[in-house]
Amino acid sequence: VLLEQTRLPWSNSEEYAHATMENVVVFSESMHLQENALKVVMLDGMLNITNISGKDITGDIVIYYKNSAADIYYGGITYRVRIQGGIKAGEVKQLMADHFTEAGSRIVYVTVG
Repeated sequence: VLLEQTRLPWSNSEEYAHATMENVVVFSESMHLQENALKVVMLDGMLNITNISGKDITGDIVIYYKNSAADIYYGGITYRVRIQGGIKAGEVKQLMADHFTEAGSRIVYVTVG
């Protein structure tokens, strides 16, 4: 879903001839959710992250998420939250994610280390 930059409501009276896409990012590899290393429990406004890898993770963990409707992503904004300094095996860390809602957001990418 492409969001109108100035938040104007849709109007059938205007003619939309084209759209311009800027700041395009192409990934050389598919984006991973690191499901073999981390369990993510999603709640409104927060994420609970558990290290299920069986070993300590010493690097930063970054979780990227987007808002969506009916499994269609809203374009333009990708949010992220970070665990700095890693997470011990079996440990749970809670992250505040202000724009995250359990029903309206999806995690799209997780980096470890």
